[in-house]
Amino acid sequence: MADPGLIHGRYELLEQIGRGGMGRVWRARDRILDRRVAVKCFRPDRGPGEDPAAPHPLCERFRREARLAAGLQHHNITVVHDFGEHDGLLYLVMEFLDGRNLGELLTDRAGVPLPHGEVADIARQVAAALDHTRCRGIVHRDLKPTNIVRLTDGTVKVCDFGIARPARDIDPGARLTVTGMAMGTPHYMSPEQISGGVVDPRSDLYSLGCVLYELATGSPPFAYDDPWAVLVGHRDAAPEPPHRLRPDLPLGLERLILDLLAKVPDHRPLDTVDRAARVLGRSAPSRPPVRRLIRHPGAGSPRTDA
Repeated sequence: MADPGLIHGRYELLEQIGRGGMGRVWRARDRILDRRVAVKCFRPDRGPGEDPAAPHPLCERFRREARLAAGLQHHNITVVHDFGEHDGLLYLVMEFLDGRNLGELLTDRAGVPLPHGEVADIARQVAAALDHTRCRGIVHRDLKPTNIVRLTDGTVKVCDFGIARPARDIDPGARLTVTGMAMGTPHYMSPEQISGGVVDPRSDLYSLGCVLYELATGSPPFAYDDPWAVLVGHRDAAPEPPHRLRPDLPLGLERLILDLLAKVPDHRPLDTVDRAARVLGRSAPSRPPVRRLIRHPGAGSPRTDA
């Protein structure tokens, strides 16, 4: 294109703010609507001898992300505005998220867990997003701290549906391979993803449990250096109860996290939004008890009662 910083004469790329296996993300300006947006760009590389006319698998994956994300309209999911192709460049235009992802937040805190109320609030909002995707039969498959953004106003957004799939299209016989490690991140993968079992929206609930465990304790459930040891832990081992790493953790929050981390998908709670809301309510500061005077006829001094 004539101007590499301009797409279709409309989207002005201002600053690169992210990069991954599926392209680069730019802070940009929509010149027509005069608003800030984020633009994800991807230009496929082809090896020598590849047919330039043949479909590229990563292009198909990028297009699938655009279609799936555009169909998800929810307060806690990143909004997709536009999608297209320009001079061989695929682009996806999304709302600009003024905030930070939870991975950045965890790095800054250097192992210090979040306050109870913040963990419960994040749990409630992410679970609401997952309720929405579950109702539409969509599995995110790569829910992790870097794919969850908390905005400056406290709103939490789930983003990056790059490997999301309709549950009906996921092959239950697909086994995890070294190449397949990209299809999910070891610290946040469900047992059924690892073992090649049926992967459905309950798999995302397990990943949410992993994220909450890390937010609440400062460490993921199976904090090993070897990725394969992490995978075996998720598949076969019980996580250490969070209260052993953080004794002041509310019992309700610990139970919610451990229930989400159930090895059997049927045992994972579908009422996570309500349970997180109840924990959040109990985490809020309570008023001190009102002390009132009680007088008994014939008694000398009044006494106080709470």
